Amino acid sequence: MKKTLFTITMILMVGIGVSGCNSDSSKSNNEKNQISSKITNVEICALQEQQFTKRIKAKGTVKPTNKAIISARIGGVVDSLYVKEGDYVKEGDLLFQTDKINLENQVRSAEKLLEAAKKGESYTSYDLPVASADSKKKGLDYKRKLELYKNNAISKSELEVIEIEYNVAKANVEKSGALNKAIGSIVQQLSASLEMARKNLSDSKVLAPYSGIITGKFLNKGEFSAPGVPVLEMESQDSLEISCRLSALYYDYISDKTELLISYNGIEIAAVPVLYKAPNIDTLTRTFEIKAQMPISKNIISGSLYDVEIVLEKHTGLGINTNSIIAQKGGKQAVYVVDSNKAVETAVNTGLSDNEITEILNPEALKGKAVISSGHFYINDGDEVRVVNGGTK
Repeated sequence: MKKTLFTITMILMVGIGVSGCNSDSSKSNNEKNQISSKITNVEICALQEQQFTKRIKAKGTVKPTNKAIISARIGGVVDSLYVKEGDYVKEGDLLFQTDKINLENQVRSAEKLLEAAKKGESYTSYDLPVASADSKKKGLDYKRKLELYKNNAISKSELEVIEIEYNVAKANVEKSGALNKAIGSIVQQLSASLEMARKNLSDSKVLAPYSGIITGKFLNKGEFSAPGVPVLEMESQDSLEISCRLSALYYDYISDKTELLISYNGIEIAAVPVLYKAPNIDTLTRTFEIKAQMPISKNIISGSLYDVEIVLEKHTGLGINTNSIIAQKGGKQAVYVVDSNKAVETAVNTGLSDNEITEILNPEALKGKAVISSGHFYINDGDEVRVVNGGTK
C-alpha cells in the first residue's frame, strides 16, 4: 500500500514538472515570434532645396550721424542764449553770442582810428607833388645860377644860396614820400585791425552747423566761456546710424555686402548693408565696430537699443528636417533611410541649419531616398518599419 502511494506521488510530480517545462518553452517561443515580427511605424521626409544663412545676433545702438559739441570761439561772457534743450534749429540759426558789447566797441574804435589815418594819408598825399614841383623848380634855378657863376656873372655866395634851397627842396621830397609811406603802412595796419575786430565780433555769434535738435546745455546766460569750452550739444535726427560691436572671430566675414536685419520688440525694422567696418580690432575687448545707415522714421530715436542679426553667409543647398539627424559618438551624425521596409543607418555631414532644416553636405548619400523623420528613436539599424506619413518630393 505504501509502495503504491509513493508510485502515484512520483507520477504526479513528474507530470507537473513536464507540464511546467512545456509552458515555459511555449512562452519563450511566443516572445521570440513577437520580437521577430515587430514593425515600427515611422514618418519620412526627403531632401529639399532651400537657402541657408549663417547668422549671429548682436545688440545695436542708434546714433546720429551728425552730433556736435558746440563751443565758443571767442572767450567772454555769454551775453545771449537764443535756444534751450529740445529746440529744433535750422542750419545757420543763431545759437548764442559771447562778449558782444566789448567786441562791438572794439570794432567802433578800430573804425575811428582807421578813418583818422586815412584823413592823414590824404593830407600827406598833397605834400609830395608840391614838394616835387618845388624841387624841380629849384633844380632849374640852380642850373641857371651855375652857368652864370661859370661866366663870372654872379658871386659864389649867390650860387651857394640857390644850391642850399635846391638841396632843401630835394629833402622835402624825400620827407614827404617817407611820411606818405609811413601813413600808408599805418592805414594798412589799422585796416587789418578793423578786419580782425569785425571777425571777432562775427565769431562771437555761434550759428547752428546743420539742422537738428539741441540735446544739451552746459552754460547759462551771464556765465563766462573760454574758447573750446562746451556751451551746447546738438544732433541731427535727419541721419541716423546703428552701431554694433562684434567678436574679432567674425572680422573676415564682414564686408560692404554683409546684411544687417534690424528689429525692435520682435518686429523687423529694416534690412540694411554694412557701411562701415572698423579698420582695426580693439586689443582690450577683442571686438570691432560696424555701422549701417538707419531708415528715416520719426519712431526711430537716437540712443535706442535694437536687436540685430548679422547675415555672415548665404547660399542655396539641400537639406532635411533637423529632427531626422541622430548624434553619434565622436561627433558623427547619421540618419535612417527606408530600404525594402527596413531602416538603414546612413552617415551624413551637416552644414548650416535654418528654419528647422539642416544642410546636408553629402546629399548624394540621400538623393532619391526616404529619410525617417519620426519614430527613428525607437529603431535600430536593420529593423523593419512601416511608413505611415510623409514621402519623398
